[in-house]
Amino acid sequence: MAHDASTRRTIAEAPAAPIAPMLRHLALVGLCACDSPAPAHDVPAKTPPPPIDPATVSCGQLTDTRDDAGVLLGIPPRGDVPSIEVLDPLSPPSRDLERRLVAAGLDARLDRRLVLMPLVATCNWFVTESVHPGACTVSQAILCADAGGTTRRVLDWAFEQRDAIVEASKADPTAAQRMIGERFPELAACIDTPAVKQRLNRGLRWVAARNLNTVVPQLYIAGTLLCPEANDEAALAGAVTALLSR
Repeated sequence: MAHDASTRRTIAEAPAAPIAPMLRHLALVGLCACDSPAPAHDVPAKTPPPPIDPATVSCGQLTDTRDDAGVLLGIPPRGDVPSIEVLDPLSPPSRDLERRLVAAGLDARLDRRLVLMPLVATCNWFVTESVHPGACTVSQAILCADAGGTTRRVLDWAFEQRDAIVEASKADPTAAQRMIGERFPELAACIDTPAVKQRLNRGLRWVAARNLNTVVPQLYIAGTLLCPEANDEAALAGAVTALLSR
């Protein structure tokens, strides 16, 4: 509706009504929550998920964990529960398992020793193709880092740079060695030497002697293999906790 000038002026210049009495009135009639306590509601407590039966996440036993040849590689942190992990340092599932263990704080509870199994035909007679190009060289670098106590750093770097290493190695088989030399120059003289090649080969023979599958990752907690389907983000924490509680 149109207003003439005098009406508009009257509206604009009219003094504001006192606010406090209006709010009190609205609160009394239930139209305002001003200063009035919110009604209490009982919030049902969340029911914790039932504990996982260890039998449902156990997929086999590793009965022979001896390491007479010294092929297993310890990585920090070192917890109380002996564990063996078979991995390829350029395998996305191996990387994802590592990140989930760390995120859940479970890596600190495990005393993990690694067996490196790069899925590349040039250094692994288990496979006939190079699934993760560059993994042989990266595995050697991780073994070389053992002497200086930097295994964890090299492994973390490999997981972080996984895509770049694989893509570069597809075009140039020497790319992984060059990238490692740039990031860890102290390892350059060790890579591709007979000694480190033999140590990597002994690790593969350790796997073969125990008839382990050519699958990565494999995580054995106190000798029990964690089922692969329990490695996903939703199931991992409960599954590992179940095996730790045995």
